[in-house]
Amino acid sequence: MLPTLPADHTDTSNIQMRHTEQVNVEPKPLDLLTLIDETASNWQIHRCQLIEASISQTRPMQLIYHYEALPDATKAQYPLQGQLLKRFDEAISREDFATGLGIAVQDVPQAWQLKFTGKLVLYHTQPDVALRLHWTNTLKDFVPIYQADLATAVAQSFAHWQWIGMVEMVNRDRAWQLVGATTHDAAEHHAADGRQGVWQLAVDTQFSVLPPVLADAVKQSLQADDVSAHWVAAMQDAAQSYADNFIATQQIAAC
Repeated sequence: MLPTLPADHTDTSNIQMRHTEQVNVEPKPLDLLTLIDETASNWQIHRCQLIEASISQTRPMQLIYHYEALPDATKAQYPLQGQLLKRFDEAISREDFATGLGIAVQDVPQAWQLKFTGKLVLYHTQPDVALRLHWTNTLKDFVPIYQADLATAVAQSFAHWQWIGMVEMVNRDRAWQLVGATTHDAAEHHAADGRQGVWQLAVDTQFSVLPPVLADAVKQSLQADDVSAHWVAAMQDAAQSYADNFIATQQIAAC
């Protein structure tokens, strides 16, 4: 059944006025850092994805790592001195270290050398916004973990995890315009900025990159919050899934 059209005498001025008012409502400014600080527990994980991963036990490491992993009795018997001492920060294989120290390679503990990087998307419902961040378990080429069990090593490798790189955000809430204080230069280079020194993000369907100063403040706030433990667990799960596949592949190759 077709809808009934209004009669000629129907007064539509109020209807039109209300519609115009709704369309032209100005979004309210909402400080991004305040939003994050006050609603940290309300942010949920949309996706945690592993981008790059490296698992090894054969890469060269700084000589001092090999030495510090030795039992105390071995270190007392073979003090680090002479040419080896001069090379303490040189990357060296486990085999070369054992030869240089004069011990069997089996007496040198073998570390899992782990590096994981990925991205995490967090979302908030009221207001309807989302953040996309990038993370790593270590800022170094890898972190050595001395554990026989790879799963335990993966979990321990996130002890000093960090946010890295850019931070992106999308605002899907017409009622709010996200703002954040930043440097003048950063503000000038952001297309959405209409006020000196203030970054602004209106409603959109695409992620936008935050200015560096504001991105650093967001990462610092999210790193410090206790709620981040839930996000780290998601990172560890993504890394662990990769590690499980790594072990399965190694077992197949050994058959």
